[in-house]
Amino acid sequence: MYNCIDLTTINHKDIVLLHFAANPKPWNICWSLSPNCNEFNKNLYQYYEKQTPWSGLPPTLPRNYKEMEFYAKCLRKHKYYIKSFHWYLKYLLAKIKYLIKKY
Repeated sequence: MYNCIDLTTINHKDIVLLHFAANPKPWNICWSLSPNCNEFNKNLYQYYEKQTPWSGLPPTLPRNYKEMEFYAKCLRKHKYYIKSFHWYLKYLLAKIKYLIKKY
């Protein structure tokens, strides 16, 4: 499967290459809060993930200040206010460290 927009009309067995181009990626902790995480995409990703050496690994946490900010916003949008505040503080600290290094 190449350059296909509508995955719902594709037979899973016809897929040759599946690229999740949007963010967050399915292996990221933000995925479950994303509008891209619908039942079809979740099941499709899990089906192929089970066939890899990475099967069963926990989702990745935000690695940089941009991902931390995005995760904090996703959490706030879904009313996880305390977790959102925690990640927003982590974001601020990471951003300050980045700015100090940069200048």
